[in-house]
Order: sequence, then C-alpha cells, then structure tokens
Amino acid sequence: MFDKANFYNTISADFSNYKNDYDTNRRREVLVDEFLFNINFKGKKILDCGCADGYFIKYISKVCEEKNLSGCDISSNLVNIAKENNKKIDFFIHNIGENKTDKRFDIIISSEVIEHCENPKKALDNLCKSVSDQGYIILSTPNKLWEKIVRLASFLKLRPFQGFENFLTHKEITSVLEANKFEVINYKGIHLFPFQLGLNTIHKYLDERSVFMNKIKINYAFIAKKIK
Repeated sequence: MFDKANFYNTISADFSNYKNDYDTNRRREVLVDEFLFNINFKGKKILDCGCADGYFIKYISKVCEEKNLSGCDISSNLVNIAKENNKKIDFFIHNIGENKTDKRFDIIISSEVIEHCENPKKALDNLCKSVSDQGYIILSTPNKLWEKIVRLASFLKLRPFQGFENFLTHKEITSVLEANKFEVINYKGIHLFPFQLGLNTIHKYLDERSVFMNKIKINYAFIAKKIK
C-alpha cells in the first residue's frame, strides 16, 4: 500500500519540476510581499512550515536576519535540499499534521500544507498552537469547492500527485482560527481559474480585480493574529 505521508520524500529529487513558477510566485506575492511585509516582522522569529526546498524562506532572508528564520517539513529529503539552498538558516523535520512544534514562533507561514495532511483541521490547530501570543499565522490552502475537480484530475493522471488531498471550507478554516483566539486581519482568494491553463498576465489582472469572487477562487489566503 502506498504511503501517502511519505509522498514528498519520493519526489524530492524532482521537486522543482512539480512546482509551477506562476503559482509559487503568486502565492509569494500575497503571503510574503502583501501580508508579511505589512506587519512588524523585524526581529521576530519566523517559521516556514512545510518549507519544501526553502524557496519562501530564502526570499524572506533578503530582508530578515537569518538567525530569526526557520523552516520545517515532513520530508527529510526536502529539508536536506532546503539546508543546501540556505546554509545559515535552521531547518528541521516536523509533521504538523501530528503535533505542534516544540517551540513557539512569532510568525508562521504555511503555504499549501495543511491540505496534504490526513486531518487538515488538526494540522491547522497544531499551527495555531505553535504561534506565540500576539503572533501571526499566514496561510494559504485550496478551496473545498475545487476538491472533487482536483481529485478527478489526479485520478485521470492529469497531475502527478499521490499524497493526501483534503481541502477545507472558508468556514472550517475560520472556525479553527477563532477557536484558538485568532482574529483574521486580511483574506484573499488566489487563482480565479486553474493556473495550468497559462494566460498568466491576464490571470493576475483578473485575480486582483475580482475580490467579490474570493470565496470561489481555487486557493484561500489568510493572515490572522493571535489575540489571546
């Protein structure tokens, strides 16, 4: 039987080929440029949870001291790749789907991670419990409305993904955040239509001008502050 939890270890050597540059950069624009860089992040302990090859944390390191940055991932192979790409940053192996982190962080960024856990609500709850008081979660994850379409694409071998894919609704996400005393500061939808179709310039233009359609877009993006 295929071990879905180990999927990312099996693709680590080819991980860059699994990424879509437009999607990765679009999420970085929203989560980092728009959300992170508009709060007080200087001197804060920042974790990229589900860091993969370390792309986000390397970008953040251009404006943050490396001693304040950390990354973790369930895949030991990807953690090793991230270490090679960011030699002065602390990386460690961790399964956020099972447990909170051993220490708490002022800001946790987690992009497209919780849906790849067997229980995404538990994963989000563990993220919340890993944040310091008055700290922030910056999160992106797919919209439940698109789950059946995505699973069908995987079944038809239109996308090479074999791990867990368990999406949450907007309400399920905000309910977990609220239960952990987080207040949503900002929220956006990302991708009005599948990025695999191309048309990236038009896609971004429409993305930015269709705020009224946020709840039906393919991905959700949140920044929430712990008010406890």
